[in-house]
Amino acid sequence: MFDSFNFTLDSSQFDYRHIQQIFEDKMNFKKKIDYVNGSSLIVNYKNYAFSLSEKSLKATGSLTKLYYGNNVENLNFSQVQEALMEFETVFEISFDNATVTRVDIAASISMSHPVKMFLDLLVTPANYEPTVRNTSKLFEGKIQDLYFYNKVAETRIKDVVSYKKYKSDHILKYEIRFENGLANKLGLNDSTFKNFYDVKTYETLISKWYQGYKDVPKLTMAEQKCYDVSSLTAIKNSVFEDYVNITGGLEMFQAKVYQQKPKKNVKYLFNNFLNLLPKAESISPTLKSELDYMIDSIYQNEMNHLTA
Repeated sequence: MFDSFNFTLDSSQFDYRHIQQIFEDKMNFKKKIDYVNGSSLIVNYKNYAFSLSEKSLKATGSLTKLYYGNNVENLNFSQVQEALMEFETVFEISFDNATVTRVDIAASISMSHPVKMFLDLLVTPANYEPTVRNTSKLFEGKIQDLYFYNKVAETRIKDVVSYKKYKSDHILKYEIRFENGLANKLGLNDSTFKNFYDVKTYETLISKWYQGYKDVPKLTMAEQKCYDVSSLTAIKNSVFEDYVNITGGLEMFQAKVYQQKPKKNVKYLFNNFLNLLPKAESISPTLKSELDYMIDSIYQNEMNHLTA
């Protein structure tokens, strides 16, 4: 279930001329960047971008896309190991001591209804900052980021071949992202490449992916109720309360308003008004149950695969 997987290998771990020759023989040259104290060669290998300087070899890309040619499909652990080995095969050197700078654990999930209906379930977890768009929800945290989005909508822009194949499907992609200080965040002695071959590290990452989803509060469409018609203000408040629930609860509605950057006095009055409304609760379990079931199934399948 690895997706994005970025790493850096210090120059003490490789021969510059050897890598330069590999670049010339096996890679697609992209550009050269000159600095005051040196330069970098930028090349592409499949979907990966590599940057070579006198100090390091850096790599950014998606393991899933490296393996499948797209990142709609999902990688299991044995496929992750195969994909990691490809770097050593191509460069003819060991990457055991390379430092992993980013890893995403992700799964594409085929749903029975449009993805937006499931995105509308998701409410900002405690200690996260939300970013809401039409086809995605990103919750940014200090340790990790949780990202839910319409994978088919993304392929329409980035991967035309996959879009043609999956355009009639409802594919929700959920990924958990770790960047910077991975060792502390994942409880590892270090964040070197060799740790990510290890089954225990994979178990930790899959468990964090699963728990990340569990930590996200879920809401569904609010049921219609009898409105308070005692006054025009009461009617407005009742209708507004229903609208807030339908759009995902107070947190998500507030985030959408703040994206428009209201003036301070408007923001103050708006917050006071929101505080008078009761907190929304989960009502209809249908969509939530389906998403819970799919996440549970993926997690159990991965864990069973590791112990088989």
